[in-house]
Amino acid sequence: DTIRVYDAAASYEEQVGDEPGRLWFERMNVELTGIKPGTSMVDMKGSACLMGQGQVDADFRFFMEHSCDSMIVKAMIRELNMPAINPMLARLVPASITAGYLQKLEVDPIWMNDSIAVGHLVMYYDGLAVRLRPTGSGTWDRIRTNLLSELVNLLLPEQNPADNKRLRSGTILFERDRSKGFF
Repeated sequence: DTIRVYDAAASYEEQVGDEPGRLWFERMNVELTGIKPGTSMVDMKGSACLMGQGQVDADFRFFMEHSCDSMIVKAMIRELNMPAINPMLARLVPASITAGYLQKLEVDPIWMNDSIAVGHLVMYYDGLAVRLRPTGSGTWDRIRTNLLSELVNLLLPEQNPADNKRLRSGTILFERDRSKGFF
């Protein structure tokens, strides 16, 4: 009732425009347990290298008999130069990360089904800076976007926790697109 995969590679793509955004995983080791007829839960534990540098550890629990395709995910990402995720981010939103180092991202846990995802995350990082991408082609649009980028970087905490040791965390509440599958 167990499947183990060692030293694999995988990529995940999501598309909203002309080209898909892409994340890739290398040196992936995965173990799935509970795979047998009539099982109500399947667990998957894995580790991988994200975008050639960040270490990912994740635990999934799939509720096989739930009518809404429910699962729980708990994950941690460590040691990632944040611009490395731009091949995904820049294709999905008109922005990119220009600087920043992710020490650790803790997702603890996310409960999701075919319509909603709810959870909590904490991100420990330094030196975060972003750049917005113009959505139009005119000179004024580029000027406006550059000014907005500067404003966003003034408002966006450069590090978390801040110098005053206040740790910011976030709540995940996301309505999923039911036309897209998870796997």
